Amino acid sequence: MNFAQIGLLKTYLSKESYLNTAVLAQNIKKLPIKITGSALLDEAISTTDGIKLSSLDENFQLKIMNNHYCIGEMLDLDAPTGGYLLQSCFSMGVYLARHLNSLP
Repeated sequence: MNFAQIGLLKTYLSKESYLNTAVLAQNIKKLPIKITGSALLDEAISTTDGIKLSSLDENFQLKIMNNHYCIGEMLDLDAPTGGYLLQSCFSMGVYLARHLNSLP
């Protein structure tokens, strides 16, 4: 956790709530986040790099580490993606959820 995340939690929680790990965990899960604006799409472009597709199986699981999935990661990226990277993250999440829900 970085300093910005800690500061955000301390803004919304009492000292007692912050120091109680059970209460802290519950509050992290329901922390309100208010979006006040967004940048232009042209400013939100990723261009190159990412995780090699060859290092993942068909369900985005790392081949060298079971039960570790690369959902929402850039995969062999070499293009200006803009906001479409968000759609990729959402789609990968839905795909993996369907896969995991189909396991016995």
